[in-house]
Amino acid sequence: MKFTVAVLLLALPIIGHADEPKSLSEAMSVLAKDISSLQSNVDALGRKQWAYMPSRLRIVRSQASIYRGADDDSGVLTKLPEGQTARIVDKAGDWYAIGLDQEVKGQRAGWVPASSVVPEPVAFGPSPINKDDIYESIMEQVSAFKEKYKQNPYIRITGFSVDVSLSPGVSVDLEFK
Repeated sequence: MKFTVAVLLLALPIIGHADEPKSLSEAMSVLAKDISSLQSNVDALGRKQWAYMPSRLRIVRSQASIYRGADDDSGVLTKLPEGQTARIVDKAGDWYAIGLDQEVKGQRAGWVPASSVVPEPVAFGPSPINKDDIYESIMEQVSAFKEKYKQNPYIRITGFSVDVSLSPGVSVDLEFK
């Protein structure tokens, strides 16, 4: 009886670490799958969010300037007339990135200040997704991701950031031991 207990006690550390990768290559493979899964989950939240967000905007200034970047000093690509609509690609602060109907100076998108446009009306569903809910969901997933790698002998998660702007995203900082 004492022999059996001793064998079990000696085996527990081996059983307890069965999920640890046995090589850097295996750790990298698991990391790649985990990052892909996290990205898929964040993308799915973004699609839910976009289901209730405007996808187009309308120019409300005559000859609104479309810039190379989200800054007045980035240079004007083109101008669009009042009333024209464009597809929203992204948003940064008080600027919208819009898709251009044709390539202009080598670019298929440009930036317009929010003061020059109005988002097209959208019919909201009964319960549009809330940015706080998106943030909480991503935080839970990233926290679990970080916890999973807490004791990993090859990889350490050193930090992360979550962005729930127009299109949610997550950035994970890691280092190899």
